[in-house]
Amino acid sequence: MRVGIYGGCFNPIHFGHMSLIDEVSDKFNLDKVIFVPNLNPYYKVHREIKFEDVSSMIRLAMKDNILFQISDLESSTKEEHFTFNTITELLEQHSNERLFLIVGSDQFLQMKSWYKFDEINKIVDVIVPIRAPYLIDSEQIISTKENYLKLKLYKDTMFFKNENNKVLIFYDLIKKIDISSSQLIEYINLGDFDKLKKFIPLSVIEFIVENRLYK
Repeated sequence: MRVGIYGGCFNPIHFGHMSLIDEVSDKFNLDKVIFVPNLNPYYKVHREIKFEDVSSMIRLAMKDNILFQISDLESSTKEEHFTFNTITELLEQHSNERLFLIVGSDQFLQMKSWYKFDEINKIVDVIVPIRAPYLIDSEQIISTKENYLKLKLYKDTMFFKNENNKVLIFYDLIKKIDISSSQLIEYINLGDFDKLKKFIPLSVIEFIVENRLYK
């Protein structure tokens, strides 16, 4: 199986997450996606939330979409979580599957600050969906990296392979939804459900309201 790994806060999950996953899964023939909610992201201010609540929102949002599962590897709010360690563990759990780490262009541009960032693409294939304003000059990035070979170039996709036979793929998203969790939480607290419905599935909104998640 071809399996995507998609990490993030998902606090709350929204159409931007869902659209990206649907598009990338279709484009790269992924059979399943593993969501990895990070409940202690060192890279951003966040509201604490229970892993069970994040998982419930993901299930409600994705139940009619692709095949997926939810990993609890980054569920602790007390520990720092590192993508390299998570990937290493998932590779052990899914040794018979080909894994693709999905990293949004906003996060990819910050990867130099990640723990063992240079090692990640040596152990797993990486897909980078690109959306404005986080644009990427893939040729410039690759020119600074040794041992990468350009494989294919399409209108919206560029493939590179490294000496470990792992691919790095830059993909220009067709559908780009620009929204932040802080904006959504503001809409929730204001009770602006007309705006919320544009970005979050109704079932997720109902779950948020019933459980008073952001009050």
